[in-house]
Amino acid sequence: MAWSDNWMPDAKPRPATRCGPSFNPSLRVCDLIDPKAQGWNIPKIQTLISHDDIPLIKSPRLPRAPLPDGYCWAPTKSGTYTVQSGYVLAMEMESDRSPTPPPHSKVWSIKTSSKIKHFIWNVLSNSVLVCSRLTYRYCGTDRHCPRCGADNETVNHLLFECPPSVQVWALAHIPHSPGLFPSDSIFSNLNHLLWRAKGLGIPSSILDNVPWILWFIWKARNDKLFNGNDTPPLDIVQIAISEACNWRLAQILQNFPKEEEALPSTIAQPLEDALFGGGLVLMDEDGVTNVGSFSSNRSLTPYMPSFILCCRP
Repeated sequence: MAWSDNWMPDAKPRPATRCGPSFNPSLRVCDLIDPKAQGWNIPKIQTLISHDDIPLIKSPRLPRAPLPDGYCWAPTKSGTYTVQSGYVLAMEMESDRSPTPPPHSKVWSIKTSSKIKHFIWNVLSNSVLVCSRLTYRYCGTDRHCPRCGADNETVNHLLFECPPSVQVWALAHIPHSPGLFPSDSIFSNLNHLLWRAKGLGIPSSILDNVPWILWFIWKARNDKLFNGNDTPPLDIVQIAISEACNWRLAQILQNFPKEEEALPSTIAQPLEDALFGGGLVLMDEDGVTNVGSFSSNRSLTPYMPSFILCCRP
């Protein structure tokens, strides 16, 4: 059918576009072909179809002999399916369905510690070793969440959907926005918290603690899994805020007093290395004075060993 089937050879196959409000819903593509001339009926096409579509209609050559209707693979010029073209199309469809993730490079500009930056980068890369990822890598078969028992522990479930995590975000005064946060996409959630929430009026004093909250949710999950300890959501928030404050205090550069300038040395410095030498005066507890000297030619005096011993710590 001319108005419903994807027969137009566009970048993405589609039906033809009508040029007026009135049209024949049963119009077929073969009705646009002149059987005597064995080509397109251009005058008829011009009255029914948009002028922008006419060059596309005229681009493929019509066969001389009638052929049954069939299908062709649009992503290739030959119209034949290949595994490579199918993979490329699948990746394009997946990227269209998924929200655009925030650039990974932005992670390194977040004001937090290096280990938390690396953790957030792993979250965006879907590399955090939750149960579903371990199962995907054939490291075990249990996908259940160790905290709430959900069937599939994903990275997004761990940080935003698990009931203890939901309580943590509520106690941290992060507003719940239906359809915006939390969502079923880890990229959307992180994009909202780390880069967009400030523009929605959420105070910076709250958002600055988000990296530490993410980190301590992960630590609480591991403490439950490996040690059997249940960390209350309120404790997670308090520890995260405390660590965030300590880190920010550590970044403040203190104005230390300037060191006093050293007194000018009264030691005479030789003009040439060949003239370098030294002298010493030693007085023992009995008041006996011993005098010695040394020079660059290593002609040591008898008192030189005593001088060296005195200079040792």
